[in-house]
Amino acid sequence: MTMISTAFASFVSEITNVRESDLRGDMDVVYDLCLSGDDFDEFILAYSRRFGVDISSVDWNAYVSNEGIVISELASWVVDKLRGRKPTQPPPLRLIDLDEAIKTAKLIVRQSEEKEPR
Repeated sequence: MTMISTAFASFVSEITNVRESDLRGDMDVVYDLCLSGDDFDEFILAYSRRFGVDISSVDWNAYVSNEGIVISELASWVVDKLRGRKPTQPPPLRLIDLDEAIKTAKLIVRQSEEKEPR
């Protein structure tokens, strides 16, 4: 199990109401913590302010567009599946990646990976 720092775990728990003891480094902010829309934005901005991490190089629009599933996104996914194309999704935004970025004060996210939507 990948661990995250106590200070970061406390922050995540405070924002998401998930118990610190339930948090794992491999958890994805969007999918595992179910943060989307305004909640996601508030989490990332609070993270950046609290820990002094530069988040300016990340295309946040790739992670969430609106809260919940958008019909146009679902339709696009269905069309891609019918045409045999794999939809491009952003890479996971794991808690361990955010915790590690605190050490360098800059968040760098890897390029998109192809995968099925969850």
